[in-house]
Amino acid sequence: MIYLRFEIAGQVYALASEAIVEVIPCIPVNGMAHTSPAVAGTLNYRGGLIPVIDLAMLFNEQPSARYTSTRIIIVNYRDIAGETLHLALIAEQATETMKLNDDAFNPQVINNGHIPYSGAATLETGQLLYRLEVHDILPPDLQGQLYPQHHLDEESVHHVN
Repeated sequence: MIYLRFEIAGQVYALASEAIVEVIPCIPVNGMAHTSPAVAGTLNYRGGLIPVIDLAMLFNEQPSARYTSTRIIIVNYRDIAGETLHLALIAEQATETMKLNDDAFNPQVINNGHIPYSGAATLETGQLLYRLEVHDILPPDLQGQLYPQHHLDEESVHHVN
């Protein structure tokens, strides 16, 4: 499978290409008051507003650096009753793809309960690489803030593949 590689605070992550709609430059987004600090704002994407999450802020409580390699990744977040919900993710050094065998990933060895969005891991060129699971990125309270019109319980959610 093809993965997009990116970094957060020196840690390497991979996102499956099948979840990605588009990767765009890190352009300014519209601010969003009274939300989590991880919410960078909203983005007008093909005529609709979608929430933008700063992954460095979500994972590490530090905003993403605005390098030329920092990108906005538009992903298929959820499929609710036939409607795909998009989510935009700000990620640093998101300029490379890599081909990895899904069997190379091992289940997460250490789980402190604070990183449910981080799936299995593998060693790639001597560095630990975590596979990011898009459908697990947002904690339930943040889901409710960003998608209040959708009831995101486990019975109504179908993961987009």
